[in-house]
Amino acid sequence: MKRAILFVITIIILLIFLIILTPYIKKPETSLPSSESVSQTAVFETVTLEEKTDFAELKLSYPKLPPGQYTEVSQFVASVQGEHAQNIRDAEAFAQEFGGGAMYQTILTYAIATSTNTTTFVFQLYTYTGGAHGNTAVLTFTYKNSDRTLVTLKDVFTDATYLRTISAQARTYLYASLGEQSTRDQIDLGTEPNTDNFNAWYMTNDTITFIFGQYQVGPYVIGMPEFPLSKKSVSSIVRPDFQ
Repeated sequence: MKRAILFVITIIILLIFLIILTPYIKKPETSLPSSESVSQTAVFETVTLEEKTDFAELKLSYPKLPPGQYTEVSQFVASVQGEHAQNIRDAEAFAQEFGGGAMYQTILTYAIATSTNTTTFVFQLYTYTGGAHGNTAVLTFTYKNSDRTLVTLKDVFTDATYLRTISAQARTYLYASLGEQSTRDQIDLGTEPNTDNFNAWYMTNDTITFIFGQYQVGPYVIGMPEFPLSKKSVSSIVRPDFQ
């Protein structure tokens, strides 16, 4: 009985000490990843702009960028606004001449992909100027985090024949992933080793992912397929800055 009482008293004393000392115990510091891409994604605010007239509708969503940085992105957004203004004029002219017409639409959205050394802005631009359906295009802009300079796909690789390597792996992947939704002829045509076929891409720490446009590797119904190229599979020809 005495042992039980002594045990209970000991436990109570230990709990009292823990309560008293807890505020003074230094907790281990939590360290965030050192990758600059983490801070980069955190500082971008989203700008939204919506306008609508009797003939056209505009919906834009894009990142608010520091002055003088990522100029290609800013120029692209400005060009979208300029093209929409032209669409309004075209729609108004059509209505005056023919007494009506379809509501023109321009919708821009974006996402951000990051790796340790890069930040990619991935834009999706939908436009409708009449017809059965609108068209969606994907445009990407990849920058080095160290100096905010634009990175081309050629900058990523050391081997001049890199497009052939990407093309071969893309075909193997799409043959399997699309199956009967497309044909080998369509896939082969849309993955020929040229820069136009592989101009939409973003990078993570593990992959370089390519986005194919509508109708590029198959019919409209398949949308815009992606091909994630493993960096490990091409590590021998990827520059050290982008490994």
